[in-house]
Amino acid sequence: MATPKVVSFHYTLKDSKGTQLESSFGDEPMSYLEGVGQVIPGLEAALEGVKKGEKKSVSVKAADAYGEFEQELIVEVPRAQLPKKDVVVGDQFHADSGNGHVQTVTVTKVTDETVTVDGNHPL
Repeated sequence: MATPKVVSFHYTLKDSKGTQLESSFGDEPMSYLEGVGQVIPGLEAALEGVKKGEKKSVSVKAADAYGEFEQELIVEVPRAQLPKKDVVVGDQFHADSGNGHVQTVTVTKVTDETVTVDGNHPL
């Protein structure tokens, strides 16, 4: 078994429309230990074999990143169930999925009676 390597790189993350979401330029590069699952699988596979100083553009499919979109992760809940009463679209909070797993959800719709949250990863 080969010894895992520390991989460091600068990046610019863009969404599917080309809008920049974040960048490491002007800061420290991102580093991870190769082969131990510290970054999304599609990115790690794309960076395998890249040489020091080489530039590469990578596009990662949802299935190889944070998973495919799941309609069942969009849930409407009564406002009374939320700990915070002044909820607005875009708010994020942690919710218990019922099996002991805590997941981040994003508020996508607010009415007088209900709040719709989306448990899908935003990317």
